[in-house]
Amino acid sequence: MESATEPEIEAPRSRWPAEFRDGARCGFLLRFYGEREKGGYPKGFHLWPIGRRNAWFAGFNRGFHDRSRLAREEAA
Repeated sequence: MESATEPEIEAPRSRWPAEFRDGARCGFLLRFYGEREKGGYPKGFHLWPIGRRNAWFAGFNRGFHDRSRLAREEAA
């Protein structure tokens, strides 16, 4: 079943897939590998256009909530 937010997520994921994947990995693992700015953001993040930053945030939120969902499922 497709969630109500799936179409909203697909646009940034398809336009900036690397940024989305990096955000999702960071959100899921809660680890920030590679060169980063303060706060765990990728290098140059604050100079990116808003759509690219939003793709990273969308990925981070997806990864973070996937982690939370898996933890709840394991606890049940």
